[in-house]
Amino acid sequence: MDSFDLDLALTMEDHSATAATASTTDVITNRLEVWSPEDKVSAMPKVIDATTLGVCTVCMESFLSSCKQAPCGHVYHDGCITKWLSFCNSCPICRSKVLDGLPGIGCDRSSDPGPA
Repeated sequence: MDSFDLDLALTMEDHSATAATASTTDVITNRLEVWSPEDKVSAMPKVIDATTLGVCTVCMESFLSSCKQAPCGHVYHDGCITKWLSFCNSCPICRSKVLDGLPGIGCDRSSDPGPA
């Protein structure tokens, strides 16, 4: 019986692992290209006078400057909703999906049934 050579095993290339890593990287890259909070937020309608709307529910600060309106109608500071969407693909208030193509990442998905 041949003995196991650890040095030889450590220096051998594992082609299946390389292929799996490459395909996983491609999937992650493709998802990131589709899901860009900055692009989505910049495309949201701008609310010029939001001073009468109360506070941003992300940071709990008053609206003193222009803000962005999510597709569901809720209004947030530009920076607040961008940061929120980098963690979670849903409105902080009603949990409706904000970015097309992805489920509610990192959030309570009780209202998001996911893919059928």
